[in-house]
Amino acid sequence: MKKEGVVMHFKEYGDLHKPLLLLIHGGGVGGWMWDKQVQYF
Repeated sequence: MKKEGVVMHFKEYGDLHKPLLLLIHGGGVGGWMWDKQVQYF
């Protein structure tokens, strides 16, 4: 997603009928840091 020069990447996993869980990263890492966790959702 891109708006006003800001680019945001996102991935969707799991069942759309279950509660939402938002995992946010920072500090020089990427979304890959959640790869092992998302397998449980």
